[in-house]
Amino acid sequence: MCGIVGFLVGEHQSSRAVDFSIEAALETLTHRGPDGSGVWSSSEDGTHGYQIALGQRRLAVIDLTEGGRQPMHRGHLSVVFNGEIYNYKTLRTELTQLGHSFVSESDTEVLLAAVSEWGPAQACKRVDGMFAFGIVDRQRQLLWLGRDRFGEKPLYLLASPDGFGFGSELRSLRLMPGFVGGIDPAAFTSYVRTGVVGGSLAIHPRTAKLPPGSLLRIDLTRPPVNVHELHPESWWSPVSAALEARNTPFAGTLSEAADALDDLLIAAAKSRAVADVAIGTFLSGGVDSSSVVAALCASSTDVRTFTIGSDLPAFNEANEARAIANHLGTRHTELIVTSSEAQSVVPRLADMFDEPFADSSQIPTFLVSQMARRDVTVALSGDAGDEIFGGYNRYTEAAMRWPRIEMVPAPLRSFAARSARMIPPRTYDRTGQLIAKSGISKRFSRGIGDQIHKTARVIGATDANELFESLVRVWNPATVMLQSPIPHERSVHPSAASIRFGEKDLHPAETMMLLDTIGYLHDDILTKVDRAAMATSLETRAPFLTPELFTFAWTLPLEYRVSRGRGKLVLREVLAKRVPRELIEGPKNGFGVPIGAWLRGPLRTWAEHLLDRDRLEKAGLFDVDVVRTYWDEHLSGNRNWQHQLWTVLMFEAWRDRWDSP
Repeated sequence: MCGIVGFLVGEHQSSRAVDFSIEAALETLTHRGPDGSGVWSSSEDGTHGYQIALGQRRLAVIDLTEGGRQPMHRGHLSVVFNGEIYNYKTLRTELTQLGHSFVSESDTEVLLAAVSEWGPAQACKRVDGMFAFGIVDRQRQLLWLGRDRFGEKPLYLLASPDGFGFGSELRSLRLMPGFVGGIDPAAFTSYVRTGVVGGSLAIHPRTAKLPPGSLLRIDLTRPPVNVHELHPESWWSPVSAALEARNTPFAGTLSEAADALDDLLIAAAKSRAVADVAIGTFLSGGVDSSSVVAALCASSTDVRTFTIGSDLPAFNEANEARAIANHLGTRHTELIVTSSEAQSVVPRLADMFDEPFADSSQIPTFLVSQMARRDVTVALSGDAGDEIFGGYNRYTEAAMRWPRIEMVPAPLRSFAARSARMIPPRTYDRTGQLIAKSGISKRFSRGIGDQIHKTARVIGATDANELFESLVRVWNPATVMLQSPIPHERSVHPSAASIRFGEKDLHPAETMMLLDTIGYLHDDILTKVDRAAMATSLETRAPFLTPELFTFAWTLPLEYRVSRGRGKLVLREVLAKRVPRELIEGPKNGFGVPIGAWLRGPLRTWAEHLLDRDRLEKAGLFDVDVVRTYWDEHLSGNRNWQHQLWTVLMFEAWRDRWDSP
């Protein structure tokens, strides 16, 4: 794990200026690699006509010696690499048999040998890992940039007439020739809609992201001068892999599927526990993280687990996590975080996420990473279990019920939806609490009002496409943006167009799962975990994102994942082999944060500054009247606009940190 940078400039730039720029860019990534740094530039081998420089900040995880130092060279290839290759020992054995020799124990050297032997695309296909890399082929005058299947590791790009660059985070590109500040309209539209900058977009003009599962080939003698000239080629697609897996459906029982999945999950956890440093596992008490911990315990007698809880009972799940840790016999570390401690993270978020990002679970993710980093360098997580095995409510509630909803005439559904939305969520919440306290029913959960309003959006949708869009949308950009929203194909994964609802014989729930895998998982979940954990110099790994496990999941019939209003059925069966059902079948709260209440209380002054009318009008981005109306309604308690307001606030906090003159 590390931070990488590289840029390509014309011969007019002095070697001294190039070396200074690459060193300065590297310094911005020290948090990603506190264990050392290295640089290389083409001036060292007398290349003429252009100059290319590579740099890496290192977090030493595998081969802690100088043998793992980067940039690394092998023949005519030079590389900077961020990530881990979990099957590097198997590949190393195969490559040795083909005549390759190795001087280190590093997985980076194995990657270079694999590219030399099979080429970049085939090497990527044979690798099981998370990665982003830049490889210079000095013989062919090429630069290859690559990224892993699901986009666990980031790679930003910069293309301008003054130079081409790449880096693990946007902050490193700001120090490269050709960078300009400002806000890209298409990226801004994407952010307003979902709270994240999606797909291959990046917030600044002249910048972009390399899509997951793709390779980009750059001719060193004729580098691209704008991002529209970038044409990455896909070497793997989750959509294609899922649809291909459906052609060989699993024919066994649910119990047999659980047995097969159990073996795959144990192998995945074991492979992701390979390191030359201390390793642990996040444990929230939910099915996903508990499954990873249980799988790791099946192959190891010394498993460390880390949980944070909240001093607010409604947001605390530490007791459940502790019970599971005790049952599995892990070395468990628990930290109860006070509200003031969690709130103290808020001013740091804009620096931590150097691109606008508005998922408030970024706060607990940072806190648990900070705690774990005191004892370990690597932590396994349960990320992607929901997308692969159908864990989100939108699969079980909305998608499974859509065929019945669709049978009701649209005008009647529209009337019912409008009627439900006329009552504020807070009124529903109060009524639900009264019913729960009376003992009539315990089914009313925290936030029942928001759930009812979301259900209203479901029944009011005209078709399944509108249904999904309404469930993942934070704002309608046309409502709150002063400029006209700009739809852009780069805001979604290229393969999204191949999985429209009703096509490929996909059930609406399966369609949502795939769209979330290429969208929400990449743009939100993996981005959140990477930035929050790397801010503490902690490497995270996701066992659910092994190619074999993903493919197997898509061979299963839908009812093994989502059925009768419940998700992750087969995963629950796997976990039940090692953890009593009563410990895992209760309602899951998760360690969330009460952003809505904080904005009315301790964060109000901070928010008032960012939402100041004069300030917003001067920026000319948001419709100030709309934002202020939402703010006033939220403060009054009549509506809970926490998600919408947090999206505006995180953008404005980012603008203060990164886009101010």
